[in-house]
Amino acid sequence: MLDNKLQQHSPSFLIEDLIDADFVGKLCQPFLSRFIQPQDFGIGLVVEYIIPQMKLDIDKCNTRNFEKIPPIIRLIVDNFGEDGLRLIKKDIFTILFNTYLTTSAKNSTFVSNLYVEVLSSIPSKFRDETVMELIRVYCKANDHRIRFLSASFIPIVRDSKLTLPIFRTLVNDQIPSIRAKIVSNLPNYTFDENVIDYVLISATKDSSIVVRQKASLLFGNVSPHLVDEFNKILQNEELTSYALASLPNVARANSLTQVFNSFINAIEIDPHNSAVALIEMAKNHPNDWKELLVRSAKLLINYPPFAQNLGYFIDQFEDKSVLLDLYDPHEIPNWRSRIAVLRECTKHVNSLDSKLITLAEMFSEDSVAIVRNESIILWKIIIEKSPGCISQAETLLMRGGWQKRLVLAKLVGALGKNVFHNTLKALENDPISIIRDTIRELY
Repeated sequence: MLDNKLQQHSPSFLIEDLIDADFVGKLCQPFLSRFIQPQDFGIGLVVEYIIPQMKLDIDKCNTRNFEKIPPIIRLIVDNFGEDGLRLIKKDIFTILFNTYLTTSAKNSTFVSNLYVEVLSSIPSKFRDETVMELIRVYCKANDHRIRFLSASFIPIVRDSKLTLPIFRTLVNDQIPSIRAKIVSNLPNYTFDENVIDYVLISATKDSSIVVRQKASLLFGNVSPHLVDEFNKILQNEELTSYALASLPNVARANSLTQVFNSFINAIEIDPHNSAVALIEMAKNHPNDWKELLVRSAKLLINYPPFAQNLGYFIDQFEDKSVLLDLYDPHEIPNWRSRIAVLRECTKHVNSLDSKLITLAEMFSEDSVAIVRNESIILWKIIIEKSPGCISQAETLLMRGGWQKRLVLAKLVGALGKNVFHNTLKALENDPISIIRDTIRELY
């Protein structure tokens, strides 16, 4: 749908002011069988050809042409003024209304959206009066589908004083879909902040779950200052998933500290959307958020999709040592998450350098063979960048369980026998046959 603010300030389509000589022809061509010049665009052409074709497209729900209708409406009204507007009211408004009521539920959504765009395309000097004529009639209809249209039209009117009484009526409509429509349009209204706040808070307590969900989605865009109310819905299992979409904006408008405890609770309820919110909050975060962001990430690291996308989180930190803060194998039971952290480590050897050796050793003694084998890649990158750490690597991998010695044996194969002088003989005579065999295969 076209942005209302953009439409309200869109340039005039007066032919005499147009620079592009083909502009009129391009707009009219979908509704004519030929390309016309600006001087050919007259009221007779509109009545005889353009409007009938628009009506046919609407009646047949030819949605492929729907986006082409609002610009031609603007062209007609800009150039023929009230005469053009009367034609649009008589023919286009009527066919939109009738088709909306008689078509399928799926198509009615397309038609109602088109109706909104057509009204939004009317030049500003006519728009408020034209739209209010419809709203005043539609809001009183017994058919809730017609009242829904009036709810959809309210944001188009720039003078909020005209729509406020009807807004207050529709926000309490007995039909949930109408209340939900009013709420979903809250970011587009120009009513006073206290009016918006009251409606939003009331909507979070609505009897309809759909209305409550719509409200929960909008806190961050509409009323991020209502942090106490937001914390309540963030901890409400019915609404958590929706409220998480608002979390980054609410946190930025207040502070992460004020929503942190609620967020920790939300992570348990919905780890997926919590992960999305966390990555978003990490973008351009204040320095004093780092500790809380890392604490949140440590809770999410066992959720494989977050672990697999850990790079998006790490990328938001100039200091990549947050990786070191995140990894504790005893707190990450999911091996897929451990391997995801390992792979992220391989991307940041240049910035973390020798600090990664401790982590590399942990990966080498992991309880899962796939993780241990992946650790060889990390060791290889570390040693290639810092050959001086070979002796340290040998010492670390020769101590502890045989699994670490097997990693070392495979690392010898990856880097070459001549790199490891101190341990090669010991590995050749290791009491574990698989280690001996691994080394012998190199000869």
